[in-house]
Amino acid sequence: MKNYIFIIFILLFFLNENCLSQSINKQKSKFFLSAGYGLAGSFFVRSYTESLPFPSSTYRNFSKKRFIGNSQDLNIGYRLNKKYDISAGINFQHFTRKVKATDTLASVVIYLDNTIHERNYMYFINVHRIFEEKKHLFLTGIGIYYFRIQSESIEYGKGIPNFYSNYEANYQNSKAEEAGAFVEFAYEYKFQPKVNIGLKTQFYYTISTATAESVTLFPYIKIIF
Repeated sequence: MKNYIFIIFILLFFLNENCLSQSINKQKSKFFLSAGYGLAGSFFVRSYTESLPFPSSTYRNFSKKRFIGNSQDLNIGYRLNKKYDISAGINFQHFTRKVKATDTLASVVIYLDNTIHERNYMYFINVHRIFEEKKHLFLTGIGIYYFRIQSESIEYGKGIPNFYSNYEANYQNSKAEEAGAFVEFAYEYKFQPKVNIGLKTQFYYTISTATAESVTLFPYIKIIF
């Protein structure tokens, strides 16, 4: 998805404003495609419970990831009227953590120098209230989402027998899926007749677990057609 977003940004600088002006005079465009890339912060990836290091515990678990990750957003929408639009798409969030540890299980030395990942594929639909002033647009939105999770963890322990596991929980093996609602606020500037550039922030709340999920902040481009 990241490659598609970069391609769209590159195409922006090669758009011919005169051609766009001619086409917009023929008919009023209502459909749009929006893509963005930026930062995400996950409350959920910091909520995992991890054990104490050896020898305080006979079990070690590495599940938490860094709070700050990245967010990629792609959606297609329709302008209902001057005040409202509706859109649907996907928001991909990715969080990582570098795991470094050295321990001994019986006579076997375990040395970890791995990166574990958390990937959220969030499919959404939302509605915006639009406040427009000349070349400036302010948008407030609310929506619902369904997402599938890929969560990687490392664990090992002293016991009968000793064990080591590098495991990824996902929809196929763990039915790792949730649903919730989100709100967003955005600003757009009419860069060209059919091209807007903007900045968006979102807050995701997972209703199925009654927990705050994540926040995002990213610039984006909207192409109207």
